[in-house]
Amino acid sequence: MTIEEAGDSLKLECFIRELGFIQYRWQVIANAGLYFVVPVSFMVACGPLDDSLGFQLIQEYNVYNCSGLRLGAPLFQTAKSAIDLALSS
Repeated sequence: MTIEEAGDSLKLECFIRELGFIQYRWQVIANAGLYFVVPVSFMVACGPLDDSLGFQLIQEYNVYNCSGLRLGAPLFQTAKSAIDLALSS
């Protein structure tokens, strides 16, 4: 799955649960309660066609480092599981 496809999956999950999200160029950031859910890649500076590693929960969003893997943040394989944990906390 690419980052762009992961963003589409995240948008679909937000539509189903009636959550808000922001699409900034090709990047998608979902607002799930106290956390943001973002699709991440192996590299910090990636493009929409790079491979996706999964989804992470973050508490603050930095637009300059938006798609790279963050150490210490939980990593999920699906957008559904990431949003489930974000909403349960």
